[in-house]
Amino acid sequence: MKKYLIMMMSLWLSACQQPESNHQSQQQHFICKSLIEGYLKSQALQNYQFYSMQPTLQFSSATRHYHYQSSMAHQSVLVQQPRRKNIDFICQQQQQRFTLSLLPNEHATTAKQVTPIQLLQLDLPMQDSQDNQNNPSALPNYAARGL
Repeated sequence: MKKYLIMMMSLWLSACQQPESNHQSQQQHFICKSLIEGYLKSQALQNYQFYSMQPTLQFSSATRHYHYQSSMAHQSVLVQQPRRKNIDFICQQQQQRFTLSLLPNEHATTAKQVTPIQLLQLDLPMQDSQDNQNNPSALPNYAARGL
């Protein structure tokens, strides 16, 4: 009975663990999220908070959809300036190049095809394999250019 209980507890605990994401997906997410938050800050839109991402980090993907929601969406805004409740971004990675695009309206997730507005590109320098062997935690220098 004791062995049965221990086996059931270990199965239950293993089912509760989230699948691990791979290192490449985590690095891609870090870069994309940093680009998005830098864009929001430069546009004085810090009231938007990360809400969701597709696909999740458990899956490798060259393109990720980031959904941000306004933290003031449920409050009445005193400023006479129209505000979107949601902002959607597309972050694409092609080898060492990251491209950040903005979906132009709140209905961007519907079946209707929309053309994203390209905001910026980030070209990461190629790292020398010798550098990676000597210092695997070294971060590359990043160079971004706006479009």
